[in-house]
Amino acid sequence: MIPQFLDFARAILMLAALLPAVAIGQAPTLDALKRFPSAEKALQVRMKRAVAERDRYREANRDAHLIVGRVQLQGNDDPESVRSQMIIVEEGFFVDVIRDPKMPIGFRHSDYQPLDFTLPDDAVPGENGVIDVGFVKMSRASLADKGRITGKLMLEATDDASAARVNVTLRTPRANTPSNGTEGVGRKHRSMTLKVGRDGTVQSEPVSEGDYYVGLSADGHVSTSRRVTVKAGEDTDFGRVGLELPRKINITYRVLKTGDRSFAESPEMVKSFPAGHRWKATPDIYGWDLEFEQSGGKVSFSYSYAPCHIKDLGPGTLDDHLDALPEAATDSPRGMEVTSGHVYLLNQQHWKHAVLFRAEIDGKIEPGEKMSPDVGITAGSPKLPNVIAHYEFEGNANELNGTGSAFDLKNTQFNNGALVLNGQYEHSGSASGYRAIASTPGQSYDSFTVSVRFKAQSFADRNRTILCGGSSYRWFQICAGQGNAVSVTLNNQRISHTFQNLKLRPGHWHQIACAVDIPKGIVAVVLDHNRAEVFRLPPGFKLDVADSSDAERDKNWMFTNYSYGNAFYGLIDELTILKGTMSAAAFQKTIATLKENTSASTSSN
Repeated sequence: MIPQFLDFARAILMLAALLPAVAIGQAPTLDALKRFPSAEKALQVRMKRAVAERDRYREANRDAHLIVGRVQLQGNDDPESVRSQMIIVEEGFFVDVIRDPKMPIGFRHSDYQPLDFTLPDDAVPGENGVIDVGFVKMSRASLADKGRITGKLMLEATDDASAARVNVTLRTPRANTPSNGTEGVGRKHRSMTLKVGRDGTVQSEPVSEGDYYVGLSADGHVSTSRRVTVKAGEDTDFGRVGLELPRKINITYRVLKTGDRSFAESPEMVKSFPAGHRWKATPDIYGWDLEFEQSGGKVSFSYSYAPCHIKDLGPGTLDDHLDALPEAATDSPRGMEVTSGHVYLLNQQHWKHAVLFRAEIDGKIEPGEKMSPDVGITAGSPKLPNVIAHYEFEGNANELNGTGSAFDLKNTQFNNGALVLNGQYEHSGSASGYRAIASTPGQSYDSFTVSVRFKAQSFADRNRTILCGGSSYRWFQICAGQGNAVSVTLNNQRISHTFQNLKLRPGHWHQIACAVDIPKGIVAVVLDHNRAEVFRLPPGFKLDVADSSDAERDKNWMFTNYSYGNAFYGLIDELTILKGTMSAAAFQKTIATLKENTSASTSSN
């Protein structure tokens, strides 16, 4: 099912109009940039954002300085593969907002000596306060400058560890930004995959000095990770690590939302999932409530969104504590061991709800044993940085990259590797109305690519929606327009374009891929790998949701448009959501890698 994706991303770059240049004077970096039109377009987008960010921090009386420069590697090595606090675009150009001109800016590459670059004393701001640092040159590391990462991996229930996966990723150096945060990695930075011997022996090729993240995983086992620091001329051993079979977690729970009087008013629900997963009690949040970590056969809580408090109410049932008050939960969940048969009160203030739940820990889940598909994203799984979410619907609706949630389903089925949707709107009053919604917290509203393979039973008036982004704002939709031609709508259908040459037929399998680049004002669509068309957005267009208070909450995808009760009717075979736009080769490589990486959910095997 690997899509043969056309190179429409390249066409977008060719057709996109240049954003107005930021006037920063006749600086060497910007002079050089003029010789690379594609890089110039990419940097202008980032420049516009950086100027706004710098000005925002200065208005808050915080130090903020704007720098531009260019990373240079030896030979033909691609500077986009360098890891730093900012994203490096084509030909090595970068722009970023820094906090302190005297504080180093780190640049890392596994084949180059680590560089903590300090701005030259003569690198002073121009007339508008932008500092041009010129070339940032990295030196290739010699063999003597490198070290290796070693270790031993053991899998419970088998003596053959060769099926395990070890992914090694350079960690971003300490940030020199006003927020202490980073923008992530560029599109060409890739983790290394190490071969695991049958006996579990792991040894990397020589890599440069630096801090590395080591992800350890195997199908049907609890993933884990290690952090190591490689030094020149030394082997750095992450130790002997055993990957355990996960324990089965059964949760019975009730949710108390803000404004409700007691837990007795909410229905009792049940979920089961393997330890090592994150769990959310309601599908309308983009993150999760608790993470169930497993180590040494024991299960403990963790969380990421504060304020969050918990109280162990001891053994019993939910009925024993229906009058519990959320404020009674005062302990931190992090590191608290889960006791089977105990009832817990969770006050999740971040999500504005409380949860009363009883946890039961069953025996170990044997390899190949299937679990309920109603779990959230998997903790500690290797992730592809350009993937927001990927679903194959092979008997479940799990997200297979570990970066989005599973689909929350009601009145749906699975058949021959596809999700079956009956075309009945969830809120139509019919008992058979379906629900299929997934959260994608990594979603960007600026640019994204979606690919969906489907077969519609019908494109009747109430069944024209194929894929919709945003249950509240309906900020994006692919649907069947007039004459069953592919149509894309934005901002709750206020912007709509029908691609008259791209025709859909009920009862036939179709593959639609759509790239959206808001800053460039471009929407490009490919149908069935052989027809591509481009639509230009109105000047100054932006998605309403991006500046709303619901921006984070509305990062979700579904096959229903909830603004006018329109629901897809047919089969969904595969759905992939990616960050930004990419070339055909990069798209195909990403999809192929996703299919090899099934570690994001033990229940998907």
